[in-house]
Amino acid sequence: MFLFKRRKEERLDRRASLAGVPILHHNVSLIEQPDHLVTLKVKAERTGSLFDRLRPPGMVKSYELDEFGSFVVRQLDNRKSVLDVVRAFQQRFGLSAREAELGVVAFIKLLMQRQVLTVVIK
Repeated sequence: MFLFKRRKEERLDRRASLAGVPILHHNVSLIEQPDHLVTLKVKAERTGSLFDRLRPPGMVKSYELDEFGSFVVRQLDNRKSVLDVVRAFQQRFGLSAREAELGVVAFIKLLMQRQVLTVVIK
């Protein structure tokens, strides 16, 4: 039956995903701390779900980032690709290319899951 036919998921290869540009959502603000770390403030937007209707309006989530996360978030300027951020991270902290890529990609994936940023694939 055509009603239950599954759509094929489009899988991105590694090269295409590293060429994507991470962009912070409009409801995210960066707050620089005196110790050179960054705190992300995310104003939660309401959707139509039951839990969102029960949540108070204007709820703000706060994420305090360490030195590594602060460096990555400061690199996001809506022009640099994920690969550019990985290279800058590698150079700044003296890691191997593989270690830097795994760390940065995992962190960006976490921020995507928490709806802090989106990676735009061209």
